Amino acid sequence: MEALVLAAAIGTVRSIGADAYATATVVPASIYALIGGGLFTSFLVPQIVRASRGTDQGQAYVNKLLSLAAVGFAVVAVLATALSPLLMFVYGQRGPGWVLACGLALWSFPQVFFLGLSAVLGEVLNARRVFGWSTWAPVANNVVGIAGLALFVVLFGAVGHRDAAGYSTLAVVVLGASGLAGVAVQVLVLMLGWRVSGPRFRPDFRWRSVGLAATGRTGGWTIAMLASTQLVGLLQAAVANQAAGVGPSTGALGYAWLIFMLPHSLVTVSLLTVFYPRLSSAAASEDAAAFRSILSRTIRTVLPLIALANVALLVAAEPIARLLTHGPRDAQALAVIIDVYLLGLVPFTILAIVQRCFYALGDTRTPFLYTLVQVAIVGAGFAVTALLPLIAAATTAAGIVQASLAWRLLRKRMGRVLLGLRASTRSIGTAATGALLVGGLALVAANGTLGTDAILAAWPPALAAAAVLAVLTTAAYLTGLKLTGSVALQEASTRLRSVATR
Repeated sequence: MEALVLAAAIGTVRSIGADAYATATVVPASIYALIGGGLFTSFLVPQIVRASRGTDQGQAYVNKLLSLAAVGFAVVAVLATALSPLLMFVYGQRGPGWVLACGLALWSFPQVFFLGLSAVLGEVLNARRVFGWSTWAPVANNVVGIAGLALFVVLFGAVGHRDAAGYSTLAVVVLGASGLAGVAVQVLVLMLGWRVSGPRFRPDFRWRSVGLAATGRTGGWTIAMLASTQLVGLLQAAVANQAAGVGPSTGALGYAWLIFMLPHSLVTVSLLTVFYPRLSSAAASEDAAAFRSILSRTIRTVLPLIALANVALLVAAEPIARLLTHGPRDAQALAVIIDVYLLGLVPFTILAIVQRCFYALGDTRTPFLYTLVQVAIVGAGFAVTALLPLIAAATTAAGIVQASLAWRLLRKRMGRVLLGLRASTRSIGTAATGALLVGGLALVAANGTLGTDAILAAWPPALAAAAVLAVLTTAAYLTGLKLTGSVALQEASTRLRSVATR
């Protein structure tokens, strides 16, 4: 919902504001991913699980870790904010767009501090198997963000293609402050969850003799992996920003990636949040049978749901894109990028599962090595093209290769035992193919009968078309599973209800 309001406020395609906003926010997100997000989510849970077996149940470790993180993120946020004009230039912003991006960066770069604390607090709660607060904190963030964006629309209107001069100082403040306030509220909710669910945090700046050095050594490979991917992200932004304001650019890529990540965030991340501590516990106990069993259950739970979301989004990409744009032309341009990204959603999901398995096993070196393959492919693709569909295609192709390699390495690590992927994908793939055919024919028929421009003329017909296409593809997918004798979705639904009740 927040993305819809933001798109209405500042546009998506051919929008100086959208490209400046995307660049100003992608930099702190990249910094956060480099020093916090991936680092903490990769191995923090296993480390906390191991530390919790001590006499103090890991409380000393957590206190020192939180204290170190707070100081570290504060320093990085201040330095990044001071360097924001240079960073906006390096990421490809020029002219009036650079001035606007710099103004927005002054509000978005301090988010690094709150995003970092959010990552640490959330992972500590997850390691202790307290999941509710981590679920509701982002909701609070979105509510605050939507309120700020709604205020922006009330004050300045929903004019997606306004130029840089159309953003007053007050407009920049309202737009930037809405995002900063949202992540600050997210941290407050997690801090409340901390106080309610466990021992109180006591700042501790004595960072010796509690295992943080071992944590840092373990995270070295993760930092190297994230650094290489962020360099690719920098290249992508610099190339995409060449089209800022005149065609699909950084803003369009950001929205397309957001659609791609939606099912991943709702399904994969939510379920992995629950399964990951169990994988870590089994790995810490060196219980290989339990580890394989949990991994197999994870695959059989996640893949049927992701495949269903994948086919529905692929077919309905054009009307969905219209909800984020200001006309048929922009919607079609964005839909092409969305569809190209979505071709890699299932491999991306498999990769996320495999990566958590390696991290649970305490192996951060292997993910770094197979990520280098992805970085090389994506970097080569970005270096030879500035066309956004081809940029997205390079990302998708690299992800498919990376996921295939990662899965082979995990199977080798697990003694080449069957882990449930082949059995799960056979019937799911057949059902998904049938659903794509049904949905594709329905889309062609609708465009031929009503006309593409009529469907994409405004929100109501686009929303109705998206809903109808989603229903048709879902019905076809379920029918395909039934005809193939698969119980994949039933098993996934049962496990999902089991997870939800916990």
